[in-house]
Amino acid sequence: MGSTTNNHISLTYDEVVHNKIRSLEIIEEQIANALSIIPTYQQPINTAKAFNEEFIDLCRELRCNLDFAVSNIKTFKSACSNEGSELKSAKVDQDDLLKTKWKRLGEGGSNVFEAKLGGNTVAIKVLEDFKQSKALFTEGKLLRDFRHDNIVAFRGMDILETDIPELNLQASSPFIVMEFISNNLYKYVESQRTPENSGLPIGLVWNLGRQVANGLFYLHSLKPGVSHRDLNPDKLLLDIRSMRVKLSHPIIALNQRMDSFYNARWTAPEIWEYVDEADELNEEVLDDQYHSDEVFFLRADIYSYGQVIAYLLTGESPWQGHHTASVENLRNFIEKENKVNVPEKFGGPLKQIIEACREENPEKRPTMQELIYNYFSTDSNPYQSDAESAEFFCCGFLNDTKMFVADSLVDESSEGYFKTKETPQGYPADCFVCEVEVGNKQYNGCPREENWPYEQKYKEYYAHFRQAALDKKIADNPTIALKHLVTPREDEEERQEILLKFRQSTYCHHRAMREVWMKVLDDSKRAEVVPCKSVINKTFSTSFGLHVAVLTAESPPKFIFARRANREGIATPGKFTCGAVESSSTKDYKKIDESGKKAFVDLVQTAVRGLEEKLRIELKGDDVQAISLSTVYLEYDTHEWGLCGFINLSDHRIDPSRRLTFDQLGSRFSAGPKDKFEYEELKAVDFTLPTMVEFVRENYHNFASSAKLVVVKVLQSFFGVSAVEKAFQSYKDQ
Repeated sequence: MGSTTNNHISLTYDEVVHNKIRSLEIIEEQIANALSIIPTYQQPINTAKAFNEEFIDLCRELRCNLDFAVSNIKTFKSACSNEGSELKSAKVDQDDLLKTKWKRLGEGGSNVFEAKLGGNTVAIKVLEDFKQSKALFTEGKLLRDFRHDNIVAFRGMDILETDIPELNLQASSPFIVMEFISNNLYKYVESQRTPENSGLPIGLVWNLGRQVANGLFYLHSLKPGVSHRDLNPDKLLLDIRSMRVKLSHPIIALNQRMDSFYNARWTAPEIWEYVDEADELNEEVLDDQYHSDEVFFLRADIYSYGQVIAYLLTGESPWQGHHTASVENLRNFIEKENKVNVPEKFGGPLKQIIEACREENPEKRPTMQELIYNYFSTDSNPYQSDAESAEFFCCGFLNDTKMFVADSLVDESSEGYFKTKETPQGYPADCFVCEVEVGNKQYNGCPREENWPYEQKYKEYYAHFRQAALDKKIADNPTIALKHLVTPREDEEERQEILLKFRQSTYCHHRAMREVWMKVLDDSKRAEVVPCKSVINKTFSTSFGLHVAVLTAESPPKFIFARRANREGIATPGKFTCGAVESSSTKDYKKIDESGKKAFVDLVQTAVRGLEEKLRIELKGDDVQAISLSTVYLEYDTHEWGLCGFINLSDHRIDPSRRLTFDQLGSRFSAGPKDKFEYEELKAVDFTLPTMVEFVRENYHNFASSAKLVVVKVLQSFFGVSAVEKAFQSYKDQ
């Protein structure tokens, strides 16, 4: 294929590699010709002996060097052939890639676009200048070899086969395909900013800082070490579902000038001297001479890391307010404004890290290895409570809960409906039609483990509850127990699914096992029996509940609290809960397998049934789409698994005739729901952040454990995680 205009060369992989090899062959032929005309002397000629010996030595040395050059060329030819194979293996399906329109994400020497590949959103980095293709393919080869949770993932690389006129991209432009992450630390900090607090919670800063350090340590520890050279909050990508930080690919800085304004905010002082020298020499920054001095840039990365941590803590960036200043003007402020001041209230190891990393003398800064070993070598967070480090749910002062969150779509990234105007989403509805193993009697009686030490106590408790059932105080109905749970993988972006599988048990068995867990096992025994909370313990997992909070259809909406009746048979008598709580049972079976050994339960139906039986909220048809179930949890103090969420009765998907106010709901409750005997009181609280925080703060000691989790998750869904945490903390400090 021939050449085109604008310095773009339309070449296939095979042609690129062929031309490289052909160029080497031409050089090889020229060297061979040179070798052929150099005489081979075995013995000196008698005349002009001294001169002759010197000439012969020179010829021998020349032949030796040329032979060595030929050997190197052969090695390089082999490497070129291998490169061709590697490039082919990284090719992408361009037909698939071009099915959807690309969206431009950035400008500069390297354009970045959002696109679709294999149904997943990806980021594409395109070089318009073919002269830079060598750097890009070098970058691609590096990226392909990177394997780290905190480095953006490589998806492939190729050369455009067709023009994309609307984006001014021409065929033959090389590009790299990478994992797409739309958020970054800069956007996240700005989104969480409030009048009271500009930065992030200090415990979260520690977790984010640890991840950035891990990613940098990985790069710096490669042989040879790789520096990032462009470390700033904008280039630290944030997967908001998992709150995982990923460093954008480090070599992108090779295609940019270091004197770009945004980079200058975060860079080390010595980089300025480097820019000056490059400008004086009229050379581009980061030329080959400086590329070889990798230690220089590794130390500069450390300084930038300190700048980033200071920003996460305070929300203040270097040269705050100088948004339109030129680089030359910025340099006038370098001595007094290039460092964010960290207030005294931010003490402890984070402040030590910031001070050490921002040492003016690069040689006095710690290496990433030293930072990891001295501060991040364990998983402990010095700014979190014992409850948090034990993986239990915690929000503000609610640190006495024993709720383990196995998975939730409401996480640190959630900004809330009132800010985003996006309806909070739950897991897909098809996740809630789940397989149930039925007919296995070992799930209905004393565990058949050999020498199970709690058999006698179990039998005593079971006899008690069976008698209560015979006396009609409780109903010994079949129950559904969780036996298997798979949560979304870290790298899943398109669809957040969970997989739940169950087995059929009985209510009396559940209550007996619950008593053994609560009254017989102490904390050490519980930890021994359940060493990993996310793994289902099939002995003590004997039920599964749906906890659905309710918001009424009025302004402001009311959040419904229900107080359980203080009577025998009620699991948590006298305690407040949120909305409706219902255990999944055979009533919710959607179908039963012909063999009779397998059924399928509909958990959404459990939620619908609970709302109707507990509160007389009737949902029909498309109404059920308004139920949002978003969190799987283990109530550790009772060892009960559950799923929680909410229903907003003002949701447009609910028929207008069934959008109830609290007064309407109260009259229905008074008329007598099927399970009215379980609740003795309904309490409505205005669904505003101040009133909700005040009510929870004053009454949380009378909450069932799951109610604490549910109320906070609903608040986070509507008001945002950061705002809720700050509201609870502010109330606590009053």
